[in-house]
Amino acid sequence: MDFNKIDIDSIKLEDSVKTSLDIVTNNGNMFYTPIMYMPFEIEEYRNNYSLNLQFRNIDSNPDLEDFLDFIQRLENKIKSLLKIDESEFTSQLRFNKKYDPILFTKFIFKFNKIDCNVIDDKDVPLNIFEIGKNHNVQVKLLLDKVWKFNGKYSYKLKIRELKILT
Repeated sequence: MDFNKIDIDSIKLEDSVKTSLDIVTNNGNMFYTPIMYMPFEIEEYRNNYSLNLQFRNIDSNPDLEDFLDFIQRLENKIKSLLKIDESEFTSQLRFNKKYDPILFTKFIFKFNKIDCNVIDDKDVPLNIFEIGKNHNVQVKLLLDKVWKFNGKYSYKLKIRELKILT
C-alpha cells in the first residue's frame, strides 16, 4: 500500500500489552517507501538489526519530500494523542546539517532469524548479510506499536520487505 493512503488524522492508539499501545490506521499498518538510499550496511546490536534509510537528494525529489512530510505528521499525531512534547518522544528521523535526513528502521527478529523478504528488482531472493551498502532500495514497512521506555515514548518502523534496486 502507498503511504499516502494512510489518513494521519484517523490514527488512534489502543491499549496493548503492558507498556505498549497499538497504532490503528484506516488502511492497515503496512506501506511502501518511495525509492530511498541505503548509505550503510545493516547494523546489529544485541540481536537487534536495523537499517538507516536516507532521503538522498530530497530537495529534487517530490516523492521523498512527501514521505518525509508523512513521517513528520505521523510523529506529530502520535505525540498529540499521547499529549507529550518533543522531550518525551524519540523520533525515528535523524537530521544533520551536512547530509540529507535519515529514517531509522528495524528488522523483525524472531526464532533466531530476521523475518523479512530481501529481493532484487527481479524478485530474486538475496542473503541479507551479503548486500552491503550504497544501494537504492524500496522498503515495505510495518508501523508498529508505541512503547514507553526510560520515560520516553517511541515507535518502530519494522521492515517486512527490502527490495534492492539496480
